[in-house]
Amino acid sequence: MKKIVQGGSLFFLLLISSLAWSQNKTVTGRIIGENGIGVSKASVLVQGTRIGVTTNERGEFTISVPSSATILVISSVGYGTVEEPINGRTAIEITLKPGVQEMQEVVVTALGLKREEKALGYAVQKVSGESLQRVAGLDVATSLTGKVAGVLVRNSPDFAAVPLVTVRGENALLVIDGIAYQNKTLTDISAEDIESVSVLKGATASALYGFRGANGAILITTKNGSSNKAGVTIDYTTNTMFTAGFLAIPEKQAVYGRGGSGIYALNSDQSWGPKMDGSMQNQWDPVSKTFTVRPYLPVGKDNFKNFLEQGYVTNNNLNIGYQKDKISLRNSFNWTENKGRYPNSKLQKYTYSFGADLNYDKFKMSTNLSYAKKASKNIGSNGYTSYDPMYSILIWSPTDWDLSLYKNNYWIKPGEIQNNHFGLVPGGTIDNYAGVNQNNPYFDRYEKTNEISRDIFNADLTMSYQLTTWLKATLRSGVDFYKETGQLRSSWGSYLSSGNTGVPGADYSGWNGGRKGQYNIGVSNGFSNNTDFMLTGDRKFNKFTVEYLAGGTIFYRRDDNMNASTQGGISVPGFFSIKASINPAQVSQSTYAQQVNSVFGRAAVSWNKMVYVDITGRNDWSSTQQKEQRSQFYPSVGASFIVSELLPQTKSWLDLLKLRGSWTLSKRPASIYEINSSYSISPATWGTLNGAGVPSNLVDPTIIYSGAETIEQGLQAMFLKNRLSLDVSHYTKRVFDRLLMLL
Repeated sequence: MKKIVQGGSLFFLLLISSLAWSQNKTVTGRIIGENGIGVSKASVLVQGTRIGVTTNERGEFTISVPSSATILVISSVGYGTVEEPINGRTAIEITLKPGVQEMQEVVVTALGLKREEKALGYAVQKVSGESLQRVAGLDVATSLTGKVAGVLVRNSPDFAAVPLVTVRGENALLVIDGIAYQNKTLTDISAEDIESVSVLKGATASALYGFRGANGAILITTKNGSSNKAGVTIDYTTNTMFTAGFLAIPEKQAVYGRGGSGIYALNSDQSWGPKMDGSMQNQWDPVSKTFTVRPYLPVGKDNFKNFLEQGYVTNNNLNIGYQKDKISLRNSFNWTENKGRYPNSKLQKYTYSFGADLNYDKFKMSTNLSYAKKASKNIGSNGYTSYDPMYSILIWSPTDWDLSLYKNNYWIKPGEIQNNHFGLVPGGTIDNYAGVNQNNPYFDRYEKTNEISRDIFNADLTMSYQLTTWLKATLRSGVDFYKETGQLRSSWGSYLSSGNTGVPGADYSGWNGGRKGQYNIGVSNGFSNNTDFMLTGDRKFNKFTVEYLAGGTIFYRRDDNMNASTQGGISVPGFFSIKASINPAQVSQSTYAQQVNSVFGRAAVSWNKMVYVDITGRNDWSSTQQKEQRSQFYPSVGASFIVSELLPQTKSWLDLLKLRGSWTLSKRPASIYEINSSYSISPATWGTLNGAGVPSNLVDPTIIYSGAETIEQGLQAMFLKNRLSLDVSHYTKRVFDRLLMLL
């Protein structure tokens, strides 16, 4: 009897299992994006149940669904939610489309971590690469103008001048693909290579970067081919912009000529002389190169307008990509040319970039490299103290001479004596010149030049491995090399010096040169290396989610500068070399190096997607401090509260309402040599003998880091499916232990 009962029990269990099996079926499938690439970690949920799975690295999933199930709900960060009917199928492929709201909620934060924007306790703003590429100009920084609150882009009207970008009034750290390069700048990047830009505002947002991120950070993510469609893709874009003129050009008065008190003075640069009424005056004829008596008229009232030329910016980009399965490749070539309004003003920029991604289950590897070159034969000497031609034409000359007659005609004796409107007595030399120290504007543009050249190469490699479901290891390293050269040339016959125009390694050239010409050269080259190792992960406990990070960084930089200038002019006309210096040349050389070792960590806790708390800490050891003072700790705390989660009835029009707050303590180590006492060496101080000068400041070598405490509060709101947003911040920054040099 006992055996019969056991047999009946076994039969009953098999029957129940068979019935259960008949009520469920297995559905397999793949979730892909619009580019055909699998979407990993997408959620696949049976509608109306708690049955769900997530996709693997290739976007594949397998799920057991009840026979009564009719719809699968698929969602993923950055994509719109899809409700896919099953319709009896056992194999399904679903394409996700980017969702406007979801895409804007995910931003890149410090150390390249992607996080939901609502979880952040500090201000971050994202700009898509597409918005920077609509009208690509000469510089990416210019394209950022007006797109990010708190970011000021100062676009100089000077030719080839690099825009100055500040975040909340301070210089921010530039991070490209997770690497905080020392030498790479926004001007070295093509807008066509940018996927997105995230601006971390304030020290809390960038606390994990230590002292280098004390003023915030600009994070750039470049394209690497993973967003391309499967197979080979080729894209070519080009755009050209022409200058349309000025709203107003300063007008020169065309009534009174050169001189003062109504009296004509041939060698005067003032315009208070007699009326230019057609009376006969002795004037310089630039064609015959002699003085002649002829009617005195305002023939040069449009000199500045006629001096300007048509300007333009042309931007051309070729992109070749390849994507298949687990491999993505991208090559990009960019050529940009800028023609300025002054004669002989052209700037060329060339950029080549390469990106590759390899995704293989738990292992991922990505690499990027780029080479950028910027060069110009003459960017000019801008500003009042560098003798911009605008000043000589509009301020320091009358309108009684026609500048167009001096075009391609700026020599009296080629290579030695220039032709300007003050003229020169027959048979005279540069020593007989009696006019004012001003150059023919065309002489300035072709014989008094400021040549620049900048080359920079950078490369990075990132490798990560998913050790477990709750822990990932990442190793990332990047390096950049640069060389920057500047050459100031003034031919014989120049009546102006170099002004305060500088060269690399010497921002100030010291008004060098004159009638015997001059030559200055500056060369700066160096490199930086930044290597990070990180362990990251997250765990969920009911309504709580815990995120954690631990790692370390080694940062090293070195810069070598050398500059030299002729003294007393150049010995041979047209021979621009330090060897041609008439007197002993001035030569200067310097080397700067720094290493910073760091460890850092982060812990974040969230509850029910409503309350978020984020704590970070970083410790730096900088080689620029004494050993006893090298160790410094930077803590930060941030929190946010999602008020909109308590207002479900507002979901139709209120997407997000968040209150946030943060606190951080940042430190700044002494700059290279800032607390070191050293002698300055001056060549040829007494004849051929060199001299040395004592330091102008003495600093206590045990001085500690200067610090700053920042407290920030803010409110963020999004309405009508993100069509309208509001972000308000208030922050207080207190600087203490600041190192000041008293002269």
